[in-house]
Amino acid sequence: MNRTFRRGIRSEALSTLRAMAEAPEENWWKELLRLWTPSGRGDGLRLAVRENTLDFYRKGNVVAHVGFGQCKKGECAPAYVKTHIKYLRGESAGGSYIKLMKGVDGWNWSDGAAPISFSTIKENIDLRMKGVRDAGSEKGMEKVGVDTIVGSNAAVIDLEMALPLDVAIPGSVGAPRMDLVALEKHGNEIRIVFWEAKTFDDPRLRIDGDSAAEVNGQLDTYSKYLANSAWQAAIISAYRETCELLKEFWSMRGERGPLHPLVDAAPRGDLNIDEKPRLVIFDNGSRTNIDEDPYWQRHRKKLVNAGIELLVKDRASEITLPVWCFTSEQYAALAAFNDTFSSSDFVFSKFGDSSKSDDGVITLGEEIFTVDANRFVNFAYDCGWVLDGFKYSEWMTSPEGKFFWSSPENLKQASGEQIAKLLTTFVRGDRFCEGTLSTAADEGFLTAMMRRADELARANAKPL
Repeated sequence: MNRTFRRGIRSEALSTLRAMAEAPEENWWKELLRLWTPSGRGDGLRLAVRENTLDFYRKGNVVAHVGFGQCKKGECAPAYVKTHIKYLRGESAGGSYIKLMKGVDGWNWSDGAAPISFSTIKENIDLRMKGVRDAGSEKGMEKVGVDTIVGSNAAVIDLEMALPLDVAIPGSVGAPRMDLVALEKHGNEIRIVFWEAKTFDDPRLRIDGDSAAEVNGQLDTYSKYLANSAWQAAIISAYRETCELLKEFWSMRGERGPLHPLVDAAPRGDLNIDEKPRLVIFDNGSRTNIDEDPYWQRHRKKLVNAGIELLVKDRASEITLPVWCFTSEQYAALAAFNDTFSSSDFVFSKFGDSSKSDDGVITLGEEIFTVDANRFVNFAYDCGWVLDGFKYSEWMTSPEGKFFWSSPENLKQASGEQIAKLLTTFVRGDRFCEGTLSTAADEGFLTAMMRRADELARANAKPL
């Protein structure tokens, strides 16, 4: 290891950003916070925490690089922001970065020009990326696709993650750079997982004959880093700090509530690394069905046979990264309830006696779960099938939620995570609307979940 991997900013730098966020006057930090759209919340700027710096991305392009000057311990560190001159003056302006500096007459760029808002810079980049898309640039389409994935997946915590060069690792000729870093929940453990993204037309996915494709070597180099215990310790520490800062910046913006339950839990939770990077592939928009490509299946088979975990979709907008993951044992434990719940004499709940007041008002009796129903609900909590922090009321109205809520038959297609989302919706919903769970049992939703869990347990299925 030549140098360590770090994420975070010094306390003096954080004090500066807090002061800027609380200042009565407008400033560039306030504007960047407003333009920031956290993972899973749609379109906008993406924030990546670096080593005592911050990068704000727009569709893979660094809109703003935030850094900090030297200061005495305990004092606020002077903050600055840089952007590429081409985003201000056009492609012909050169290849340098310019800094926004505070002078006696206010903020100005280091080339003497008056400040342009970051909203304008964002619009300039959007126009530039439209040209990239129109030209069919493979690298440009990959950047746009990665940004789309971030906008749809709230457990993504970093992008363009670069590890320092390690000459001790064979095949390492430069700093390995992975496209996405996300969190997954496995039982009581939170795992940091790494994704390499490729467009379907990328030639690095394919090679004729028995040789391995270029992407195989790329992922193998990543794996060597992630398997190194010293790198692991540094990466875990770095991403604990990243999640803490993301929460801090969310609060700085005046927002309440969690960014994501795993982001909230990661700083102090049982955090570990998945040593095997995954590969996500999406089309650039020219096809309607990747699987219909006559040559793709043999290349896909070679990747799978090499042990690479794939997630392949026709569009980046269709990609949902796994978050809550389940083991064969968890599937089997859920499936074990099927015999009891499928029995002809099974009853989920009963109602107590109704009462009538002196003025004639009738109060219906309270719903009382049977022993088996109580055992099932307790199991769902204890075995991780009720998801902490999951916004089930929002999910119910999403396309995925509506699909699984509409019919038990649709659960034949469900992943473990989708089963958990629906079961969480029923269990938590019952606390506010008595009878939700018993109705789900009567209509066959619970037994459909158990049958699907049995299939997943037998197949030892993975969430991908």
